[in-house]
Amino acid sequence: MTTRLNKLAFTALAIVVIAMLCRNSPSGGPRSSGVISHEAYVWQRHWSEGIIESVTQNGPEFASLTVLAAEINWIENSPNLFRVAPEYETLQDINRPIGFAIRIGIYRGPFTQQGPIIEMLQGLAQSIIKEATQHSVPISEVQLDFDCPESKLEDYTIWVRSIEEAIQPIHLGITALPSWLDQPQCKQLFKAADRVVIQVHSIDRPDSINSDLMLCDPNRAKLTVNKMAEFGIPFRVALPTYTYLLAFDDQGKLSGLSAEGPRPNWPKSFQTRRLPADAILLTELVKAWRQDRPRTLQGLIWYRLPVSNDRHNWRWPTLRAVINGQNLASRLEVQAVPGQEGLYDLFLTNDGTLD
Repeated sequence: MTTRLNKLAFTALAIVVIAMLCRNSPSGGPRSSGVISHEAYVWQRHWSEGIIESVTQNGPEFASLTVLAAEINWIENSPNLFRVAPEYETLQDINRPIGFAIRIGIYRGPFTQQGPIIEMLQGLAQSIIKEATQHSVPISEVQLDFDCPESKLEDYTIWVRSIEEAIQPIHLGITALPSWLDQPQCKQLFKAADRVVIQVHSIDRPDSINSDLMLCDPNRAKLTVNKMAEFGIPFRVALPTYTYLLAFDDQGKLSGLSAEGPRPNWPKSFQTRRLPADAILLTELVKAWRQDRPRTLQGLIWYRLPVSNDRHNWRWPTLRAVINGQNLASRLEVQAVPGQEGLYDLFLTNDGTLD
Protein backbone atom coordinates (compact mmCIF):
# COMPACT_ATOMS: atom_id res chain seq x y z
CA MET A 1 0.00 0.00 0.00
CA THR A 2 2.83 2.39 0.91
CA THR A 3 4.64 1.61 -2.35
CA ARG A 4 1.48 2.32 -4.34
CA LEU A 5 0.97 5.65 -2.55
CA ASN A 6 4.57 6.59 -3.28
CA LYS A 7 4.05 5.80 -6.97
CA LEU A 8 0.87 7.87 -7.04
CA ALA A 9 2.62 10.76 -5.31
CA PHE A 10 5.51 10.58 -7.79
CA THR A 11 3.08 10.49 -10.73
CA ALA A 12 1.19 13.48 -9.38
CA LEU A 13 4.44 15.40 -8.87
CA ALA A 14 5.54 14.60 -12.43
CA ILE A 15 2.24 15.85 -13.81
CA VAL A 16 2.61 19.11 -11.87
CA VAL A 17 6.19 19.60 -13.11
CA ILE A 18 5.23 18.93 -16.73
CA ALA A 19 2.29 21.33 -16.47
CA MET A 20 4.56 24.04 -15.04
CA LEU A 21 7.11 23.53 -17.81
CA CYS A 22 4.42 23.71 -20.46
CA ARG A 23 2.95 26.85 -18.89
CA ASN A 24 6.31 28.63 -18.61
CA SER A 25 7.83 27.57 -21.92
CA PRO A 26 7.34 29.80 -24.98
CA SER A 27 4.84 28.70 -27.58
CA GLY A 28 5.51 28.61 -31.29
CA GLY A 29 7.25 25.27 -31.77
CA PRO A 30 11.02 24.65 -32.01
CA ARG A 31 13.30 27.39 -30.70
CA SER A 32 16.56 28.90 -31.93
CA SER A 33 19.26 31.31 -30.74
CA GLY A 34 22.33 33.14 -31.99
CA VAL A 35 22.97 35.80 -34.61
CA ILE A 36 19.83 37.23 -36.21
CA SER A 37 19.59 38.86 -39.64
CA HIS A 38 18.78 42.59 -39.93
CA GLU A 39 17.20 44.39 -42.88
CA ALA A 40 15.78 47.89 -43.36
CA TYR A 41 13.10 49.75 -45.28
CA VAL A 42 13.80 52.79 -47.46
CA TRP A 43 10.33 54.31 -47.48
CA GLN A 44 10.67 57.83 -48.90
CA ARG A 45 8.66 58.83 -51.97
CA HIS A 46 11.38 61.15 -53.25
CA TRP A 47 15.08 60.28 -53.18
CA SER A 48 17.13 63.19 -51.84
CA GLU A 49 20.88 63.49 -51.48
CA GLY A 50 20.45 62.52 -47.84
CA ILE A 51 18.77 59.24 -48.78
CA ILE A 52 21.43 58.42 -51.36
CA GLU A 53 24.14 59.16 -48.79
CA SER A 54 22.47 56.98 -46.14
CA VAL A 55 21.89 54.05 -48.50
CA THR A 56 25.50 54.28 -49.72
CA GLN A 57 27.04 54.49 -46.26
CA ASN A 58 24.68 52.38 -44.17
CA GLY A 59 22.93 50.08 -46.67
CA PRO A 60 25.80 47.55 -46.69
CA GLU A 61 25.31 47.07 -42.92
CA PHE A 62 22.09 45.16 -43.64
CA ALA A 63 21.41 41.78 -45.21
CA SER A 64 18.89 43.43 -47.53
CA LEU A 65 16.94 46.64 -48.13
CA THR A 66 13.28 46.94 -49.09
CA VAL A 67 12.57 50.09 -51.10
CA LEU A 68 9.21 51.76 -51.59
CA ALA A 69 8.55 51.47 -55.32
CA ALA A 70 4.91 52.52 -55.68
CA GLU A 71 1.94 53.75 -53.69
CA ILE A 72 -1.71 53.25 -54.59
CA ASN A 73 -4.58 55.25 -53.14
CA TRP A 74 -8.18 54.96 -54.22
CA ILE A 75 -10.70 57.49 -55.48
CA GLU A 76 -14.13 55.83 -55.63
CA ASN A 77 -12.44 52.43 -56.12
CA SER A 78 -10.29 53.76 -58.96
CA PRO A 79 -6.54 53.50 -58.34
CA ASN A 80 -4.42 56.64 -58.04
CA LEU A 81 -0.87 55.41 -58.64
CA PHE A 82 2.37 57.10 -57.58
CA ARG A 83 5.63 55.58 -58.81
CA VAL A 84 8.80 56.22 -56.84
CA ALA A 85 12.01 56.76 -58.78
CA PRO A 86 14.75 55.03 -56.77
CA GLU A 87 18.41 55.78 -57.43
CA TYR A 88 19.14 52.44 -59.10
CA GLU A 89 22.87 53.08 -59.44
CA THR A 90 23.11 53.52 -55.67
CA LEU A 91 21.15 50.31 -55.05
CA GLN A 92 23.39 48.45 -57.47
CA ASP A 93 26.59 49.75 -55.84
CA ILE A 94 25.78 48.56 -52.30
CA ASN A 95 25.77 44.95 -53.52
CA ARG A 96 22.80 43.78 -51.46
CA PRO A 97 19.54 42.05 -52.46
CA ILE A 98 16.78 44.63 -52.86
CA GLY A 99 13.08 44.18 -52.22
CA PHE A 100 10.57 46.52 -53.83
CA ALA A 101 7.40 47.41 -51.92
CA ILE A 102 3.97 48.40 -53.20
CA ARG A 103 2.01 50.33 -50.59
CA ILE A 104 -1.76 49.86 -51.08
CA GLY A 105 -4.13 52.29 -49.36
CA ILE A 106 -7.48 51.52 -47.75
CA TYR A 107 -9.53 49.30 -50.05
CA ARG A 108 -12.54 47.09 -49.24
CA GLY A 109 -13.15 45.39 -52.55
CA PRO A 110 -14.14 43.91 -54.81
CA PHE A 111 -11.19 41.49 -55.02
CA THR A 112 -11.33 39.52 -58.25
CA GLN A 113 -9.04 37.12 -60.08
CA GLN A 114 -9.68 38.95 -63.35
CA GLY A 115 -10.48 42.51 -64.29
CA PRO A 116 -8.78 45.90 -64.54
CA ILE A 117 -7.66 46.21 -60.91
CA ILE A 118 -5.84 42.88 -60.60
CA GLU A 119 -4.41 43.37 -64.09
CA MET A 120 -3.10 46.77 -62.99
CA LEU A 121 -1.49 45.25 -59.88
CA GLN A 122 0.08 42.41 -61.84
CA GLY A 123 1.38 44.81 -64.48
CA LEU A 124 2.76 47.16 -61.82
CA ALA A 125 4.68 44.38 -60.10
CA GLN A 126 6.02 43.14 -63.44
CA SER A 127 7.12 46.63 -64.49
CA ILE A 128 8.94 47.18 -61.17
CA ILE A 129 10.84 43.94 -61.70
CA LYS A 130 11.62 44.79 -65.33
CA GLU A 131 12.92 48.26 -64.46
CA ALA A 132 15.14 47.00 -61.64
CA THR A 133 16.47 44.19 -63.84
CA GLN A 134 17.34 46.65 -66.60
CA HIS A 135 19.44 48.56 -64.03
CA SER A 136 21.16 45.34 -62.87
CA VAL A 137 19.72 45.55 -59.34
CA PRO A 138 19.47 42.13 -57.63
CA ILE A 139 15.80 41.63 -56.66
CA SER A 140 14.97 39.67 -53.52
CA GLU A 141 11.18 40.11 -53.65
CA VAL A 142 8.19 42.27 -54.43
CA GLN A 143 6.38 43.08 -51.19
CA LEU A 144 2.73 44.09 -50.80
CA ASP A 145 2.10 46.46 -47.89
CA PHE A 146 -1.66 46.39 -47.49
CA ASP A 147 -3.53 46.73 -44.19
CA CYS A 148 -6.34 44.50 -45.33
CA PRO A 149 -9.53 44.50 -43.21
CA GLU A 150 -9.78 41.30 -41.20
CA SER A 151 -13.10 40.45 -42.85
CA LYS A 152 -11.47 40.55 -46.30
CA LEU A 153 -8.46 38.25 -45.78
CA GLU A 154 -9.99 35.47 -47.90
CA ASP A 155 -10.60 37.98 -50.70
CA TYR A 156 -7.08 39.39 -50.38
CA THR A 157 -5.75 35.87 -50.90
CA ILE A 158 -7.13 36.04 -54.46
CA TRP A 159 -4.92 39.05 -55.17
CA VAL A 160 -1.87 37.48 -53.57
CA ARG A 161 -2.17 34.25 -55.57
CA SER A 162 -2.71 36.12 -58.83
CA ILE A 163 0.26 38.46 -58.34
CA GLU A 164 2.50 35.64 -57.12
CA GLU A 165 1.81 33.72 -60.32
CA ALA A 166 2.42 36.82 -62.46
CA ILE A 167 5.92 37.55 -61.11
CA GLN A 168 7.45 34.08 -60.82
CA PRO A 169 10.27 33.24 -60.22
CA ILE A 170 10.59 36.45 -58.14
CA HIS A 171 9.27 35.99 -54.59
CA LEU A 172 6.11 37.76 -53.44
CA GLY A 173 6.06 38.96 -49.84
CA ILE A 174 3.25 40.47 -47.79
CA THR A 175 3.14 42.44 -44.55
CA ALA A 176 0.76 41.12 -41.89
CA LEU A 177 -0.95 42.62 -38.84
CA PRO A 178 -1.21 40.95 -35.41
CA SER A 179 -5.02 41.21 -35.56
CA TRP A 180 -5.02 38.87 -38.56
CA LEU A 181 -3.59 35.95 -36.64
CA ASP A 182 -6.86 35.02 -34.96
CA GLN A 183 -8.75 34.86 -38.25
CA PRO A 184 -9.32 31.40 -39.80
CA GLN A 185 -8.59 32.75 -43.31
CA CYS A 186 -5.11 33.89 -42.29
CA LYS A 187 -3.41 30.52 -42.83
CA GLN A 188 -4.46 30.29 -46.47
CA LEU A 189 -3.31 33.85 -47.07
CA PHE A 190 0.13 33.07 -45.67
CA LYS A 191 0.36 29.94 -47.81
CA ALA A 192 -0.45 31.98 -50.93
CA ALA A 193 2.54 34.29 -50.36
CA ASP A 194 6.21 33.31 -50.57
CA ARG A 195 7.25 35.49 -47.64
CA VAL A 196 5.56 37.16 -44.68
CA VAL A 197 6.58 40.14 -42.52
CA ILE A 198 4.63 40.59 -39.27
CA GLN A 199 4.38 44.20 -38.09
CA VAL A 200 4.50 44.64 -34.31
CA HIS A 201 4.35 48.44 -34.15
CA SER A 202 1.15 50.51 -34.03
CA ILE A 203 -0.94 52.54 -31.60
CA ASP A 204 -4.58 52.46 -30.58
CA ARG A 205 -6.46 55.73 -30.90
CA PRO A 206 -5.76 57.65 -27.65
CA ASP A 207 -8.54 59.20 -25.58
CA SER A 208 -6.38 62.17 -24.62
CA ILE A 209 -2.88 63.57 -24.85
CA ASN A 210 -2.07 61.85 -21.54
CA SER A 211 -3.15 58.36 -22.63
CA ASP A 212 -0.73 55.55 -21.90
CA LEU A 213 0.79 54.78 -25.30
CA MET A 214 3.65 52.67 -26.59
CA LEU A 215 4.66 52.41 -30.25
CA CYS A 216 6.03 48.90 -29.78
CA ASP A 217 5.29 46.97 -26.60
CA PRO A 218 8.02 44.29 -26.24
CA ASN A 219 5.75 41.92 -24.34
CA ARG A 220 3.01 42.13 -26.96
CA ALA A 221 5.65 41.76 -29.68
CA LYS A 222 6.91 38.52 -28.11
CA LEU A 223 3.38 37.13 -27.85
CA THR A 224 2.65 38.06 -31.46
CA VAL A 225 5.86 36.42 -32.68
CA ASN A 226 5.14 33.21 -30.78
CA LYS A 227 1.60 33.16 -32.19
CA MET A 228 2.98 33.79 -35.68
CA ALA A 229 5.38 30.87 -35.24
CA GLU A 230 2.46 28.52 -34.66
CA PHE A 231 1.67 28.74 -38.39
CA GLY A 232 4.93 26.88 -39.02
CA ILE A 233 6.12 29.15 -41.85
CA PRO A 234 9.27 31.30 -42.07
CA PHE A 235 8.67 34.99 -41.33
CA ARG A 236 10.38 38.28 -40.50
CA VAL A 237 9.43 40.90 -37.92
CA ALA A 238 9.11 44.61 -38.71
CA LEU A 239 10.29 46.87 -35.87
CA PRO A 240 10.03 50.67 -35.64
CA THR A 241 12.74 53.33 -35.61
CA TYR A 242 10.38 56.27 -36.21
CA THR A 243 8.48 58.74 -34.05
CA TYR A 244 4.81 59.62 -34.26
CA LEU A 245 3.92 63.26 -33.74
CA LEU A 246 0.35 63.37 -32.47
CA ALA A 247 -1.79 66.54 -32.53
CA PHE A 248 -4.74 67.12 -30.17
CA ASP A 249 -7.39 69.79 -30.67
CA ASP A 250 -8.82 72.27 -28.15
CA GLN A 251 -11.12 69.54 -26.76
CA GLY A 252 -8.18 67.19 -26.25
CA LYS A 253 -9.13 64.80 -29.06
CA LEU A 254 -6.65 63.37 -31.54
CA SER A 255 -6.88 65.42 -34.74
CA GLY A 256 -3.83 64.35 -36.68
CA LEU A 257 -0.58 62.47 -36.65
CA SER A 258 2.64 62.48 -38.65
CA ALA A 259 5.54 60.06 -38.88
CA GLU A 260 7.54 61.48 -41.78
CA GLY A 261 8.08 64.59 -43.84
CA PRO A 262 7.63 68.19 -42.69
CA ARG A 263 5.46 68.98 -39.72
CA PRO A 264 1.82 69.49 -40.82
CA ASN A 265 0.46 73.02 -40.57
CA TRP A 266 -1.71 72.36 -37.52
CA PRO A 267 -3.33 75.31 -35.70
CA LYS A 268 -1.11 76.85 -33.03
CA SER A 269 -3.77 76.05 -30.43
CA PHE A 270 -3.21 72.32 -30.98
CA GLN A 271 -1.12 70.47 -28.45
CA THR A 272 1.38 67.94 -29.76
CA ARG A 273 2.99 64.86 -28.30
CA ARG A 274 5.94 62.89 -29.56
CA LEU A 275 5.71 59.11 -29.38
CA PRO A 276 9.10 57.66 -30.31
CA ALA A 277 10.17 54.09 -30.75
CA ASP A 278 11.85 53.30 -27.43
CA ALA A 279 15.41 52.39 -28.35
CA ILE A 280 16.25 51.04 -24.90
CA LEU A 281 13.27 48.66 -24.79
CA LEU A 282 13.88 47.55 -28.37
CA THR A 283 17.53 46.83 -27.55
CA GLU A 284 16.37 44.45 -24.84
CA LEU A 285 13.85 42.87 -27.21
CA VAL A 286 16.54 42.21 -29.83
CA LYS A 287 18.81 40.75 -27.15
CA ALA A 288 16.00 38.47 -25.97
CA TRP A 289 15.38 37.13 -29.47
CA ARG A 290 19.09 36.63 -30.00
CA GLN A 291 19.07 34.35 -26.97
CA ASP A 292 15.77 32.60 -27.64
CA ARG A 293 13.29 32.86 -30.51
CA PRO A 294 11.09 30.67 -32.70
CA ARG A 295 13.13 28.83 -35.29
CA THR A 296 10.88 30.18 -38.04
CA LEU A 297 11.77 33.80 -37.19
CA GLN A 298 14.23 34.51 -40.01
CA GLY A 299 15.16 38.09 -39.22
CA LEU A 300 14.22 41.65 -38.31
CA ILE A 301 13.41 44.42 -40.76
CA TRP A 302 13.63 47.99 -39.45
CA TYR A 303 11.23 50.74 -40.47
CA ARG A 304 13.05 52.82 -41.57
CA LEU A 305 16.67 53.45 -42.64
CA PRO A 306 17.96 56.57 -40.83
CA VAL A 307 18.53 59.66 -42.97
CA SER A 308 20.40 62.69 -41.62
CA ASN A 309 17.54 65.18 -42.10
CA ASP A 310 14.71 62.85 -41.00
CA ARG A 311 13.49 64.46 -37.77
CA HIS A 312 10.95 61.69 -37.13
CA ASN A 313 13.47 58.87 -37.04
CA TRP A 314 16.42 57.52 -35.08
CA ARG A 315 19.87 58.59 -36.08
CA TRP A 316 22.17 55.94 -37.47
CA PRO A 317 24.27 55.53 -34.26
CA THR A 318 21.07 54.68 -32.38
CA LEU A 319 19.99 51.95 -34.79
CA ARG A 320 23.52 50.53 -34.90
CA ALA A 321 23.62 50.42 -31.10
CA VAL A 322 20.23 48.67 -30.90
CA ILE A 323 21.30 46.06 -33.46
CA ASN A 324 24.57 45.45 -31.62
CA GLY A 325 22.94 45.33 -28.18
CA GLN A 326 24.87 48.29 -26.78
CA ASN A 327 23.70 50.35 -23.82
CA LEU A 328 22.28 53.67 -25.00
CA ALA A 329 22.79 57.13 -23.55
CA SER A 330 19.90 59.61 -23.62
CA ARG A 331 20.05 63.37 -23.79
CA LEU A 332 17.53 66.19 -23.91
CA GLU A 333 17.33 68.01 -27.24
CA VAL A 334 15.58 71.16 -28.40
CA GLN A 335 14.89 71.72 -32.11
CA ALA A 336 13.16 74.58 -33.87
CA VAL A 337 10.14 73.56 -35.93
CA PRO A 338 10.89 74.40 -39.59
CA GLY A 339 8.65 77.10 -41.04
CA GLN A 340 7.01 77.95 -37.69
CA GLU A 341 8.82 80.83 -36.03
CA GLY A 342 9.08 80.65 -32.27
CA LEU A 343 7.90 77.02 -32.09
CA TYR A 344 10.22 74.33 -30.75
CA ASP A 345 10.17 70.59 -30.13
CA LEU A 346 11.60 69.27 -26.88
CA PHE A 347 12.43 65.58 -26.68
CA LEU A 348 14.79 62.89 -25.51
CA THR A 349 17.06 61.33 -28.09
CA ASN A 350 19.31 58.27 -27.97
CA ASP A 351 22.33 58.84 -30.16
CA GLY A 352 25.22 57.64 -28.09
CA THR A 353 26.33 54.52 -26.24
CA LEU A 354 27.63 53.85 -22.78
CA ASP A 355 29.71 50.85 -23.89
